Amino acid sequence: MADYYPYQITTRRRDLTLIWRPGEGDAPDEFAVDELGSLLTFHDLDAVRKYCDRNDWELVRDGEAALDLGVVRRWVERPDPDSVSAGLLLDAWNFFDDLSRSLKAGPPLPPAGGDPRQRLRKDLRR
Repeated sequence: MADYYPYQITTRRRDLTLIWRPGEGDAPDEFAVDELGSLLTFHDLDAVRKYCDRNDWELVRDGEAALDLGVVRRWVERPDPDSVSAGLLLDAWNFFDDLSRSLKAGPPLPPAGGDPRQRLRKDLRR
């Protein structure tokens, strides 16, 4: 059975928790989606736990991930190398990459490469 991890994101409107699953073998890492391909979002960890229990998914609470998209947005709008850590930018890059592989609707994001700020600007406008 695969492990599933809570992944908290902070947006301008509210905090949400997603369910992230590492890819097995050559499969990509991805976020859980519903039967229509829409991203599953939850307002609290208890709701995530209940959803995972109903679906017999093993929810692993060790090493929970979080990403503040507000900080990322501010950096994209006014890039300053000293305003955010490289770790935060890498986390944002990985988040959007995993998100793009998870969602089945719409065009895929362009392949990795080029200026990551350009890609983040485009992703944050969606």
